[in-house]
Amino acid sequence: HCAALEPFLDICIVSGFSLGAPKSAGNIFQPEVKSLGDHVGRSGLRSTEEHLDAVKHFGEIENTEAMRRFLGAFGWIRKSFPKEVIAVLPALTGQLKKDAVWPMPPESQKAKLALQTL
Repeated sequence: HCAALEPFLDICIVSGFSLGAPKSAGNIFQPEVKSLGDHVGRSGLRSTEEHLDAVKHFGEIENTEAMRRFLGAFGWIRKSFPKEVIAVLPALTGQLKKDAVWPMPPESQKAKLALQTL
């Protein structure tokens, strides 16, 4: 394990991650660390519960601005999902166009629910 420590410290220095910060002091060998809104560890990257809850419990989307907020919230957790999730995004991004119909058509509502239940 110590053989990996030197490259890890080099990466920390280059990326600006401070091991002297109060949150990280004394936790140099921890298996998972919270960084930039994600949990990063040996098994990979996963989103925080706060970001997942923001998408799961997002309210009604009644206009273009709300759709932008929803897609922005989903952007935080998108990397945690399989690539197949991209299939439902065109129905939602179509609502950002000038000629979008509000309230959302049924296919857009289904796409929103699909993202929230994943």
